[in-house]
Formats: sequence, C-alpha cells, structure tokens
Amino acid sequence: MKRLLIQAGVLSGLFVAMAPLLSLADENRYQASTITLSETLYLSGLTGAPVQLMPGSYSIVTDEQASLIVESSPPGKRNVLKSEEIAHIEELTIAEARLLQGEGDERSLVLLFPGGKGLQSAGSSTGIQPRQIVPPARVLNVGESRTIRVIAKEFINWTGVTLVQGQRYRFQASPKDTWVDSGVRINADGFAACPVDALCAPFRALRRLPVANWFVMSGGIGDPSPLALDLRHRFTIGDRRTITAPATGHLGLFANDVSTMYWNNEGSITIAITRIE
Repeated sequence: MKRLLIQAGVLSGLFVAMAPLLSLADENRYQASTITLSETLYLSGLTGAPVQLMPGSYSIVTDEQASLIVESSPPGKRNVLKSEEIAHIEELTIAEARLLQGEGDERSLVLLFPGGKGLQSAGSSTGIQPRQIVPPARVLNVGESRTIRVIAKEFINWTGVTLVQGQRYRFQASPKDTWVDSGVRINADGFAACPVDALCAPFRALRRLPVANWFVMSGGIGDPSPLALDLRHRFTIGDRRTITAPATGHLGLFANDVSTMYWNNEGSITIAITRIE
C-alpha cells in the first residue's frame, strides 16, 4: 500500500510514512482510542487469517508486541491485527485512531500516538488481498538487531534490513512460535516429510529451496519491485543460524513451500536479525 495522506480529519494532507526501527515508548503502550466505521473493512490478522470488521464502533489499542488490537464497542470480540510501525507529524496529546483511504479500495487503520509514532494495519473495503507494506531497508550497525514477525502466508516478508556482502549476521527464531501447513503445526526448522508423504512427493522439486525441509525458515536477497519474481541467493535459516551475506540487498524471509501454495499457510514466527561483524 502506498503512503497515505490526511489533514485535519480530511483524507488529504498528513504525511504518514514507514519509519525504520521505531520503538514505541512505554507511555504509548496500551493507549486506546475509538473509531466508528461506516463501511465494512477487511484486514489481516496476526497469523495472516482474514479479519472482517462490520460498520460500527470499535476500540483500538496496542500491546507489548506492537500489534493493533481491535475490540467491538460495547466490548466483544478482540482481533489482533498484522501491523507496521509508522511515523507522523500530527500534534497530538492523546492516542487517535483513524481510517485512511488510499487508491481504489485500499484502506489503512492507524493508531497515532503523541510524539510522532504509531501503528498501521493495511487492508481494503472489498476483501481483495492488500499489497504488503514494504518497510524501507537500511544497513544495521555492528551489534544492532531488528526483530520481525514472519507470516507463513506471505510469499516474501520484507525485513527492512539491507544485508551487505561479506558482513556476518545471526538469526534467532522464537521457540514459542509456530507455523501451520494444512493443519500441521511446525516450528522454524520445518519438517522433512509430509504426514501423507505420497501426496507431497511430486511437489518436492517445486519448493523454492527444493532440497530443504518443508516450511523451514528461509531467506534471500531481492528487490521489492512488483516486477521482481522471487528472491535471489536464497538460503535456509531454521531455528537459528549465523551466515555471511552472499550479496548486498534487501533481506526477505519466507517459509519454504511451493510458490503457488502459500494460500493455505497460517501462523507466524518472530525472528531476531543481528549484525555481528
């Protein structure tokens, strides 16, 4: 989704843009705001599952993982949304939730905090899958880390990290997180064989990393351009690994699967990326 603009409550002038490595201050945690939707809104949940919000009033808050939480008003069902950190130039004294309109059916639910930071969840008014928000990439300093959530359903999870050829990086996946492939729950190491291996055997060679485990945490270097077909210099990561960057470019992460079969994937795994030298 492209950058969205709004001014004084009218959808046209406040600059809201992706910000690198934002860290929401403690005073912003758990700040709530309410919003009234006049149209149905389709968003993505934390695990990649679709979330549908019908017209009505909602309470918007964030949690310690910097994810937007939407609760119907009066209190009812809670939905945790896939979110991205953003920056803004509004002068606010309290948190404020807004619905921004992009091109066509593109919509973005945002929660803005005092101090110029906030969270954004991209979606649409039609249920058509929104385009992934691509964070701007930058080079990490030695010892610096970035933690991201890798969604199993995403063909490429752009990290906002530029790998530099010859530099060394350590990857550490959360042992508590899992992905789900056709009902099979697995961690970042993936699995060597399907529950019904005879059904999977014909597809092994079609995996993006053909000789690696199904659903192993994997990475590569690429270009977020819509014309880019896939990542280059692909490599496996698993639960943990230290690598020397094979080339310079934007790091993307993914669950190793057949390119056309991401639609039935669920879950997410958090992974920390640290430049060590």
